[in-house]
Amino acid sequence: MKISKHIKIGITSHCGENLFGNGLKSNVFFLYKLLKNVGYNVDMVSESDQHYGKKLCGFELKKLDAETISEYNIIIQCANSLSFHVQKILKDNGGIVGSCEYGNKILIDMGTMLYKEEGNLTLPEVDFYWTSPHFERTKNALETLSKCPVSICPYIWSPEILTLSYMAAGYNPHFGDHVNLGNVSIMESNLYMVKMCFIPMLITEELHSRNPDLINHVYNVGSSQLKDKKNFVRFANKLSIVKDKKMTFEGRWALNFLLEQNYAGTIVSHQWCNELNYLQLEAMYLNRPFVHNSPTFKEHGYYFPDFDVHAGADALEEAIKEHPKRYLEDRKINEELMWKYSPNNSKNIEGYVELIEEQVQKHFSEGEF
Repeated sequence: MKISKHIKIGITSHCGENLFGNGLKSNVFFLYKLLKNVGYNVDMVSESDQHYGKKLCGFELKKLDAETISEYNIIIQCANSLSFHVQKILKDNGGIVGSCEYGNKILIDMGTMLYKEEGNLTLPEVDFYWTSPHFERTKNALETLSKCPVSICPYIWSPEILTLSYMAAGYNPHFGDHVNLGNVSIMESNLYMVKMCFIPMLITEELHSRNPDLINHVYNVGSSQLKDKKNFVRFANKLSIVKDKKMTFEGRWALNFLLEQNYAGTIVSHQWCNELNYLQLEAMYLNRPFVHNSPTFKEHGYYFPDFDVHAGADALEEAIKEHPKRYLEDRKINEELMWKYSPNNSKNIEGYVELIEEQVQKHFSEGEF
């Protein structure tokens, strides 16, 4: 496996405050560690003084500006895009810039255009474009948008960040007798429809109407920003589980806080064209029950199809009642799935090396540097 150590790579990143506030920081860190461990000369970088000089999981973000950009041959835009001025200097010096898209850009851009007066809509002008396998359905749209070929990059995840978050906190995050399964958490970002609390709320409402004693409380995490939206308030106030004061609308609490407070006994989630999520993998690692509609994880956790609220209520009921009996049996198949996405898995390593070396072969040679 050839590693071109003569090139220098930068990955745009943010620093590490509130790691659970945005999975993109985890994406960046896992990619950085994979490339670094395999032998590439790679930095996490930022043009913003809010981020450079600070750290993400112990690794410093390097300053990127008109002077330091000349040190790099490849910049992978991950957390944010380069400014036009810095990108031009990079290109004038023979460097290249690409995007690695770990979010559902097409649906997010649609939402930004429809619902936001201002937003971080980016129209990429890049030399290469990578996107996660669960967005392969948008590959052709991304190619037309970016005016360059789009490659599918491996999806990678490690429990490293999750472990760092709780190892010094003095509590046990793994499933056991101390976990109250009747405490249900909905943990959607509610920024776009790809991950929204609407369907999980209806799932808990359906189960509550069937069996009011089964759910102790629902912590609707990340929904407090919706409380000033009249139509959301009208919808929420229609639900019996809200009228019975069994659902509260919370800020975007970190998973480690929810586990410490025993608020996330059972996790209910829903996605639309966004079927690979770190939350499900984190739940698997901790042996926590998660109710979900991801076809990729159909054999894991407690699955319901599409927008089927009744099937979701069935799955939630099964999770609350049966998880203590089956979680040990589930552990082996969960571990197999987690290894599939590990940054230490040779298939994932080879996948990213192949993507990097494709660009090196196309744009650089050993004698240029």
